[in-house]
Amino acid sequence: LFFCKGVFHTTTIIERSVFIDAAPEAIAMIANDPGRLPDWFAGVTKIEPDDNWPETGSGAIVTYKSAGISFKSTFTSLEFRSGEKLTIQLDGMLTGTNQWVYTPEGNGTSLTFRLEYDMPGGGVGQAVNKFVVERANEKNVEQSLSNLKKFVEG
Repeated sequence: LFFCKGVFHTTTIIERSVFIDAAPEAIAMIANDPGRLPDWFAGVTKIEPDDNWPETGSGAIVTYKSAGISFKSTFTSLEFRSGEKLTIQLDGMLTGTNQWVYTPEGNGTSLTFRLEYDMPGGGVGQAVNKFVVERANEKNVEQSLSNLKKFVEG
């Protein structure tokens, strides 16, 4: 929470982790496949990636539905190391980043997802975010990690 040029701003951070009984590469095969994203990532209804997605510098247009609102977001891959880390810049209704970090643990992997975003609309936007959008995003992140775990573990 901070003030900038007399305007009230807050960055929302949502971070969740899940243990998946698989090697990072096995998880990445599903997580990095844009054709499968709508199957496991809650809220994603469509993805239109460029030919190099998710390589660093590539992009995608993602249609997303959260809290009853559908919107498109431009994703730009800022950093990609398959089975290790993926950082994505988000531009659209929400601006920010999301990051996937794979940490090997024993025979499996701890996968951490971190979403940082700013909600437009000043004080009204912040209130809507706090009471509607943030909760919906938290639920979608938790559901997505659970779905991915089920897909990978079979």
